[in-house]
Amino acid sequence: MTTPTQPTEVTLLGTNGGPRIRKTRSGPANLIKDGGLTVLVDCGPGTTRRLSDADVELAEIDAIYITHNHSDHNVELGALLLLAWAGGRSTPMRVYGPAPIRDIVDHHLAAHAFDIDIRIEDEGRPNLRDLIEVVELDEEGEVPGSVLPARFARVNHPPIVDAFAFRFDLTDLSVTLSGDTTPIPSLVELAQGCDILIHEALYTPFLAEMGRRLPSATRMVEHLRDSHTDAADLGGIAQAAGVRHLVLNHLVPGTADVSDQQWLDRVGTVEGVRVTLGQDLLTLTATETTPGGGQ
Repeated sequence: MTTPTQPTEVTLLGTNGGPRIRKTRSGPANLIKDGGLTVLVDCGPGTTRRLSDADVELAEIDAIYITHNHSDHNVELGALLLLAWAGGRSTPMRVYGPAPIRDIVDHHLAAHAFDIDIRIEDEGRPNLRDLIEVVELDEEGEVPGSVLPARFARVNHPPIVDAFAFRFDLTDLSVTLSGDTTPIPSLVELAQGCDILIHEALYTPFLAEMGRRLPSATRMVEHLRDSHTDAADLGGIAQAAGVRHLVLNHLVPGTADVSDQQWLDRVGTVEGVRVTLGQDLLTLTATETTPGGGQ
């Protein structure tokens, strides 16, 4: 009797944009399960807890892909590597991302050298340093040695130069994750014909309110406007890429200041494209989307 294969799943673990801790949304992180492999894209604040909420053991993680090295996208990378190992991972884990990701991983391991060495001696664990394989990405194209079929493209997220979007062509579906970016042709090209485009979203009308609340936030408002994508532009991006399903992610603001309906209204109706507002633990498959809202 043939055992049914596990369907491909993509889960939004955290949908808040930025490093602020929120009660209802964790920081950027996405879980992909395909063909018996488990990978993450980004490791923002709250990722380890959200993995537990999604019934994923940290030791199951085979690889981590980092879109760029802002802290809201990589702050729990070191914790994940250490805790996955402490939780029983004894085979290699790969980390893919732009420089200086190798230095970041090395510094995390150095910071926890005392714990690592004690556990090797006292608990008989393999040396964690020998299990981590770091692949620094630079030239766009296929992700070298990727555990899942993946390509990446450089996007526009100033002042960071090495900011990437990833596309995964999986068993049951194809998915592109934008990372942080303004509208840019390289992303449209990467996502061409994808089943799902998971794209960051900025609710631009809120910027004026942010400026009123925090007069000292002028530089932050300028950064958000110059390095992110207004939700009002997402419909055009999705249509240009020819995707079937647009999912809003990395929401700024990720608070109740903007309602779910306001987000969807900002995008508007997009002919031929399903639109869903991302929620923490929203799971996407080839046949269904649960639980989050959509139109």
